[in-house]
Amino acid sequence: MIDGKQMLGCKGFTPIAVVNASFAIYFIPLMLVILSGESLVESVNPRYLSYPFLVIMINIISLFMMNLICLSASLMAFRVAPTSTFPTRIKALVIGFYILLSFGSIAYLELRLEIAELARLLIQDPLMYLVEQRQVGINLNGGGLLKYYFLSHLSFVTIYICMKLIRSRNKLISYFLAVVYFGLLIFFYFISRREAIIFGCLIIFFSYRDFFRGFKAAFLLFVLLLIFLITINIRSGSNSLFDVMGFVLSQEFYPFQAGAVLVDEWIRRPSYNSLLEITPAMFFVPEFETLSSRSMYEEFGLQGPGPTVGIAYAVVKYAVFGPLVVFSIAVFIGSTIYKNATAEKNGWVWIPLYSFFVLKLFLLVRNGEFANFFIDILIFIIFYIPILIFFQNTKKKAAYE
Repeated sequence: MIDGKQMLGCKGFTPIAVVNASFAIYFIPLMLVILSGESLVESVNPRYLSYPFLVIMINIISLFMMNLICLSASLMAFRVAPTSTFPTRIKALVIGFYILLSFGSIAYLELRLEIAELARLLIQDPLMYLVEQRQVGINLNGGGLLKYYFLSHLSFVTIYICMKLIRSRNKLISYFLAVVYFGLLIFFYFISRREAIIFGCLIIFFSYRDFFRGFKAAFLLFVLLLIFLITINIRSGSNSLFDVMGFVLSQEFYPFQAGAVLVDEWIRRPSYNSLLEITPAMFFVPEFETLSSRSMYEEFGLQGPGPTVGIAYAVVKYAVFGPLVVFSIAVFIGSTIYKNATAEKNGWVWIPLYSFFVLKLFLLVRNGEFANFFIDILIFIIFYIPILIFFQNTKKKAAYE
């Protein structure tokens, strides 16, 4: 049975709320570093700002423009009409197809990462494994967008749909699926796929919002922040697991710091990149690079994986208008998904899709990569369309009960 009380879990978590929360997570530490007199991006190439006030104002103006776009997009969002009801056998075939893909993704993980070997290293030296696990994430991420989606998100979506469809029919299977789901969260933590962890947690939070209220929600947030704090301090080699200032100065918050340095440099010598770089065309033109990779090499001499640059630098580097157009299109899509995810009748089936949008909106604010943001959402929507077509019209008292 699909519980109607669990269908409004996204209520209140609008795109504008996600933008503001994501911005605050990185902007507040940036302000703390500037006010404390510490250098920015210290472990990469220590820098101080020549125009701190202007840099701060550009960040705030970027946030203000994004808020206006989110408000406008929310007014244009619409609800998608439910599709026709499909026979149970057809739905079972669709679920079976996604289950096979999920098993295939896990099998590929074993081939790519040698999970058994990783488990052995974890048991032998857990502390060293946590310090070096970032390299596991880099190894996994190489090799193309489609692989990333199947490996990092497919299993969570499949298990979620199965749990929703059979939860009152067979509680034993439901409990087993719940154990597998949380086992995947732990698994992705140890292979450093934080995006997948956030995605999985968002689905659970939105789907069972009635449970995560008041003290429970605060306690869950506290535990997640504590795990995050301890993990980052272990990786950075801090003397204390609870070193808050060391946490703020860690590379985890470098995107807005690197962005601030780049905006500061842009104020002195304004320059602009091709607007094609913020469209899917970027992936088909060999000479185009992501903004973060190019900027970190040109400004800091850093090659390979490194800090991203934050939303404010991307806005000014692409002449403001271009990024805001792409952002407007994406947020309109996201607002429409949100409106459907909060519907009483069929909202449950939209929750994974909106969870993915929330994740990507957070990463856009953090990374400033508009092309990745746009194409990621497009690919995931295509991937998710069969579920919307076949399950959007599933009623509370369906054949699955």
